[in-house]
Amino acid sequence: MDIKPYLKEISLKKETITSYDFFPFNIPAINKLPEMKFHRDVTFIVGENGSGKYTFIEAIARWLGLSQEGGSKDNIQLESKNDSLLFSHLRGAMGYRKPSD
Repeated sequence: MDIKPYLKEISLKKETITSYDFFPFNIPAINKLPEMKFHRDVTFIVGENGSGKYTFIEAIARWLGLSQEGGSKDNIQLESKNDSLLFSHLRGAMGYRKPSD
């Protein structure tokens, strides 16, 4: 059986960004984000401290409707004082089978 990832790919909607002068769009890894495809087994996101990994992961979680803080599906907090608007500038493709938890 070929298991497909729920999140298949994600990219930045550059046409919706009005300025790259403020956080998180002033982070090079964010403003140069190519279309990123996720492997069915595992995808590693690596980089130096301060390179935008955590910001990117939080934005993906928010874009998927999950809690940025992690935890189970019942622990959803859609607003945070540390929230960036990056999630609203993402587009992607998801599989039809949503994970149960």
